[in-house]
Amino acid sequence: MVPIGTGPEDPDMEVVRRDMRFVDDIGVRLKGICARLANLESLRESVTVEDEPGLRLELDSSSPRIRIDRTVWRAGFGLKRLFSRLTEERRRR
Repeated sequence: MVPIGTGPEDPDMEVVRRDMRFVDDIGVRLKGICARLANLESLRESVTVEDEPGLRLELDSSSPRIRIDRTVWRAGFGLKRLFSRLTEERRRR
């Protein structure tokens, strides 16, 4: 995870290296949100219709964004700790 600002610009690589955090089980924790997102995408497709030429109903087509609370990000760990954990796992094998 990398904190991002509200602007359209991407953070530079130095900011990514400094601020990235790895959060155990984040995929499992986001499973419900992602399922609801899939439902939203299905709804968007079913609502986006063109009854007559030139008349179209659309839901906002901007990309969805999942926001994760800063407390979850802080509980994560940095790149050095990731390397340490991967090295430990490799030694155990």
